[in-house]
Amino acid sequence: NQPTRPDTTKRAAEQRSHAHPIQHDESGEIGKAYGASTTPHMFVIDPQGRLAYVGAPAERGASASALETALDELLAGKEVTVKETKNFGCSVKYGS
Repeated sequence: NQPTRPDTTKRAAEQRSHAHPIQHDESGEIGKAYGASTTPHMFVIDPQGRLAYVGAPAERGASASALETALDELLAGKEVTVKETKNFGCSVKYGS
């Protein structure tokens, strides 16, 4: 697979009306630092710079995702109730 380009990431975020920032990590530096092991593997950082949620973007078969709930809770100034879910997907292949 070809790596995703920054302009592709930006266009996808705009098409999906994402209001939150998305970090494009072409070098893999950030993914390695957080231990990203699959794609997708989501990491949400709270306004204080702390890891608030890590895991899958959505649980298989779930009507509402823990990721969406975590983002909603943070935006409402609340504590994230589900901080981690099991991630799934293809393994990340970091370049050398």
